[in-house]
Order: sequence, then C-alpha cells, then structure tokens
Amino acid sequence: MFKELIAGVSVADGCAHFGLLESRGAENKLLHLQEYAETSNDELWYLEPLLESSGRLLKKVSKVSVALDNASTVLHSFPMDLTLGQSEQTDHIHWELANFIPGYQPKDYICDVHLLQKNAREGVANLLVVAAKRSLVANIQSALNAKKYELYVTETSYFAAEAALQVNYPEVKGENVALVCAGSNRLDIGLEAGGNLLKYAYATDSTAGSAVKIFREQIGTRPEGGIYFCGPAVSSEMMNDVRELLGAKAILLNPFRRMMKTSSYRGFDVFTGLEHRFAASIGVALMRQ
Repeated sequence: MFKELIAGVSVADGCAHFGLLESRGAENKLLHLQEYAETSNDELWYLEPLLESSGRLLKKVSKVSVALDNASTVLHSFPMDLTLGQSEQTDHIHWELANFIPGYQPKDYICDVHLLQKNAREGVANLLVVAAKRSLVANIQSALNAKKYELYVTETSYFAAEAALQVNYPEVKGENVALVCAGSNRLDIGLEAGGNLLKYAYATDSTAGSAVKIFREQIGTRPEGGIYFCGPAVSSEMMNDVRELLGAKAILLNPFRRMMKTSSYRGFDVFTGLEHRFAASIGVALMRQ
C-alpha cells in the first residue's frame, strides 16, 4: 500500500510542536517529535524545522499540515436565521465579522463555518465562524512550496486537537464530552456531543477559575463523558480544580493512544507524560482533506 510522510505543526503562545507520521492508508506510524520555543521575530518561526533542516527524513516529507494558534484567528459564534437564502446567510456572516473585526474586508480573510446547535422548529442555528487572514495562509504556503512541501491542511489548534480526540478516543462519539485546549494566555473550550461540536467559548487567560466560569456560564452542561485536556499550559492543578468544582472526570488527551504499537521514534520517552502537548500537531497531521 502507498505510504507517505506527513508533518504536523502546531503553534500556541510562542511554543511550537512538530510531529512526523508515516501514513499508510488508515495506519499511522510515529517517526519524530519536537517541541521548541520562539527564538526569532519571523512570522513563520514555527516552520523552522522544515524550512531550515537538511535532514534525510524531512526530505521525504510530502505533505505539511499546520494548526494555527487559536489566538491568531478569529472564532466567532452567533445565531443564524435558517430561512435566509445562501447568499443572504453569507452576507450575514460578513456583517457579523465586520462588527467583530476592526476594518474587516471579506477578501482579506478565509472563513470556515461550523454548524453548532440547530433548532429546526424555530428555524435558527448557532454557527461558529473561523476567520484566518488570507495573507498568513498564503505566506505559509509560499514558504513551504519553496522547499518543495505541499501545504495539505490548515486548521486552528482547537479543531486539530478535536481530530486527535476523535481518532484516539472513538468512544466519545457516543458521549457528551468537553475539550479544553490550554495555552499560557488562552483557553479554548468546546462541548462535543456525538462527535460534533455543540458549544464553544474561550477566555484570554488559562486559569482553572476561567475554565469553570466558561463551563457554568456558557457551556451550561456537565459533560458526563469527561473533560479532555490538551495544550502546553495544562497543569495537574488546573485539572484537579476543574474536576472538583464541576464533578466531572478530567482526562489528559493522548494523541498517540492508538499509535504506540507502531511507533519507531526512539526519543519518545523524553515526552512521556507530556503527550497532551502534541494533540494539535498530531491531530492536524491525521486530518484528511
């Protein structure tokens, strides 16, 4: 069966994670991991392992997927009237973003729309729109193309981590669970039901108090299947506080849970106990167009 090497890169709050997978159909083997901090003012500093390395293994990489820092994109949730036509819905999305992003121009952004909760009786649905600057994605693509890499998937760190959750914990598709992505200056939290995102909220700090406030005021439901934590700023104190205050299971998301028997990366032990930091980088590498 045809195999290819896919690299996944994630970035959050000046910290980047890099994972390299050998993909053969539905099977994935872990080949390499790397964690590194920002050391330059280059906008694309997190791509340095790919752009500057001449290693034999990286030369075999065919595709690169990037999980953008959630803070570098705009994630905006709002209700949509489903009786509107498609063009009217598009106009409404741009109107919402224009009221949320100073100086917003549709041509400057790439938008991805996620359907959250839907109330068919009232003809209304809650949408989550992810807006990324077109220039940022173009710069990433140009830099990778110059090194003969294909930019395969570009996603936010939250949805990349969601992919890692669903691949490694298929049981969550039959449960109500929550996903918490913690950076040093940001918390992104979603309620997942049946494998779909129902509610989403974020805070611009990463304390347990903020997490509990989001759950109580915006999520509004205790996830019976547990709360999965990932990201570079997750701490045992945060998990314990959230567990005690909400009365829900707290689980560290392990993006290698279904990959360990096929790993050939000898340096994996260095990251034992830190697997949750790589949820977005491995998750985006697992995503398929």
